[in-house]
Amino acid sequence: MRDGVYQAKVDAGVREVPTSSERVELAASRRQNRQLLEDVGILKRATASARERGDQRVNAGRVRHFDNSARGEP
Repeated sequence: MRDGVYQAKVDAGVREVPTSSERVELAASRRQNRQLLEDVGILKRATASARERGDQRVNAGRVRHFDNSARGEP
């Protein structure tokens, strides 16, 4: 019974359903997002571990922002 109601809504355009290719793309995006979140977690733990060990290279790649007002720049 539910399948019939669902299909009737789809056929009538009342219920919007993603296409097969959209579902595949969404699944791939979710996998990629999950992997990126896992990578970020690994990097955070590695950074924290390096800081605990006193590794001087931890801050080597950070961008530093300087106050340019002394040079007349905003």
